[in-house]
Amino acid sequence: TFSGGNHLRLRMRQAVLHEFEAPRLQAPVLVVGLPGMGHVGKIAAQMFVESFRCELFAEIYSPSLPDFVLVDERGICRLPSYQFWACPTSKPNLIVVTGEHNLSPDAVLAHYEVCGLMLDVADKHDCRWIVTLDGYGTSPSRSGKIFVASTSSKLAETAVEKYGASLYRGRITGIPGLLLGLAKLRGLDGFCVLGSTVGATADHVVAARVYGFVNDMLKSGLPSAPR
Repeated sequence: TFSGGNHLRLRMRQAVLHEFEAPRLQAPVLVVGLPGMGHVGKIAAQMFVESFRCELFAEIYSPSLPDFVLVDERGICRLPSYQFWACPTSKPNLIVVTGEHNLSPDAVLAHYEVCGLMLDVADKHDCRWIVTLDGYGTSPSRSGKIFVASTSSKLAETAVEKYGASLYRGRITGIPGLLLGLAKLRGLDGFCVLGSTVGATADHVVAARVYGFVNDMLKSGLPSAPR
């Protein structure tokens, strides 16, 4: 569901996308980093927002996000949401998605709804690439290693050979994994970049490594995917 204007008037029964700006972007890359193991994805995504001084242009609300409001230092409250940030000064241009909270793990339909709305934004702005960021739980001795999963074997091999990542095997749960799988069905290429972390607390060191890895990959130019 798309909604324009400055106000939403609806009964919150499903996820809704609220767009309040129309950024001018040229073939941007969608980068999604949300809370997870060690908050690696969330912190790395925020680094992109701050580095390129991105501007907020849309939000997703969902009844499957936590049932409270966030109150800032001015006493102003707002609902938990996923925020979309436009980065027209970066090369390539970026759309960065951040958020403070995750959907309820039992709300399977809500995960598909939210991922669908994120991909609607990607389609609308002519994104071809999706990059999701997350943490991967490991022992202290293996912390900091970068793992990658991709939409094709060729792209995965490129991430290993050109960028020095390790291949990830297994499940990627929640939005970071599901978004990549649904993107592939829409003909979009992408990576999930996982930073290995102990994850007991917010891991800013590993998040910085994930940010640096993705930034280098974007600057070098993303490879062409097989069709």
